[in-house]
Amino acid sequence: MITTPKRYFYNDEFLKECFQKLHGTIVSCHLKDILLKQDYTFQLQECACGKGTLNIELYTQLATKENTHMPMIIEHLTTDEEYMTSVQYVRERLRKTQ
Repeated sequence: MITTPKRYFYNDEFLKECFQKLHGTIVSCHLKDILLKQDYTFQLQECACGKGTLNIELYTQLATKENTHMPMIIEHLTTDEEYMTSVQYVRERLRKTQ
């Protein structure tokens, strides 16, 4: 849902707004990251966790506040190695915040 420069550069505020507006209706979260491509026009690319700029800690904190057993799904990657690397990145980041 990060599709505009404002949402990209102020994604913390956008994440908070989403969880506030959807409170009570969220049943799972998809852990993704977002990267601003280095082209001449504004282009965003979904990428593996850790390859972009999304605040993963805030996202998981908001999801856990919504539901302490919130399913977190990582998808749209190509290889098993990409999935394992993404999961490891998330685990390491979350360990640092505990």
